[in-house]
Amino acid sequence: MVHLKCSTELAFELAGGVMTARITDIQTQSFSAEVQQPGPDLLRLSLRGSADRVVFKKLEVLVGELTEHARAFRIKEIHFDVQELYFVDSSSLSLFLRLDNALAEGRSQQPCMLRFHSNPRLTWQKKSFGALSASSTGAITVD
Repeated sequence: MVHLKCSTELAFELAGGVMTARITDIQTQSFSAEVQQPGPDLLRLSLRGSADRVVFKKLEVLVGELTEHARAFRIKEIHFDVQELYFVDSSSLSLFLRLDNALAEGRSQQPCMLRFHSNPRLTWQKKSFGALSASSTGAITVD
């Protein structure tokens, strides 16, 4: 069973003032996803545990919210901290490619880069996220 932990409130400065938006964090026994806003045009998503079919729908909603807010508020970078992500199935991995493709549509006007911070001790991460990078529009980097 998937339980929503809470939602993270983000604040964006626009010409008319400050706007806020919410992105739903996810918390289960085996997986968590938490969004932070370290800068005005930067989001960080920390993923921990196992991203499998049990959490896929909630992760799909979260990635959809990221897409919507990145477009609306001209986010320049989204960092994914996956250092404590111990498993990701192919369906969940494909969500990140969908995010890249969705953001690519408006990239000429407002570029948004995706950066994955992987764990060097988990060799599958470099391979899986590296393949994601190779299949992307050129806006995904893995370190």
